[in-house]
Amino acid sequence: MKERKHYNPEQKVLILRELLENNVPVSELSEKYHIHPNDIYNWKKKLFESAADIFTPKPTGGSSPHRFNGRLLNSKKHFVSGRKLSLI
Repeated sequence: MKERKHYNPEQKVLILRELLENNVPVSELSEKYHIHPNDIYNWKKKLFESAADIFTPKPTGGSSPHRFNGRLLNSKKHFVSGRKLSLI
């Protein structure tokens, strides 16, 4: 019996990019990488099911990301203890 090959997430992404960006047929990818076509379809399904999570803001720990020590931060100038803090 042939041992099953395991692909890490980075490898799965590369294979799915070939499918989605280069329009390589699933049959060709399954032959090239020795993967069952159903595995590729399942990876694609998982990708699209979790895609919305990428665009969902993650909660920050405690305070608002626009405040520091109770002071509202400006996008260009940030003040800490009355002094300007330059951002790189």
